[in-house]
Amino acid sequence: MAKPIQTVVQFTPDPQAASEKALLRLLQAVAEEADAVEEALRVVRGLHERGLLELTAAALEQGDDVLRIVVEQLNQPGAVRALQNLVRLVQQLEALNLEKMGTLLEGAANGLEEALAQPADRPLGVFGLMRALADPDISTALNALLGALRGMGRALRTTGKEG
Repeated sequence: MAKPIQTVVQFTPDPQAASEKALLRLLQAVAEEADAVEEALRVVRGLHERGLLELTAAALEQGDDVLRIVVEQLNQPGAVRALQNLVRLVQQLEALNLEKMGTLLEGAANGLEEALAQPADRPLGVFGLMRALADPDISTALNALLGALRGMGRALRTTGKEG
């Protein structure tokens, strides 16, 4: 017959061996996901350089207080209206064609340079205005402005906000 066990020996792993095994597993994971680890390090470096990493760490340490303050601020009547406006703005930005918008902004920048190059003290008479209207660049810009005003007016009229 078998003898009863009198002593129980608990296995305690060697801390150094466990540490080496964990380090080896970590090195293998880093080697397998090297691109992702490098990208994560670039993100962390960018956050650190801009002070956002410290800010995030402080927010996490004071999480309950920060959350309470955010909720209190969001409960203000103006905050709800601001959030609604932000949502509407994002919805409208989705409708914009960014390529066309870039062309318009580039044209506006060129227009500012041209405006600064013109002498401000030279009066513009009727004949000067007629000559300017014959300029193809001015004609194109005026047509674009009139088109924008036409579209804005149409939108205002259909929503009943003409004024």
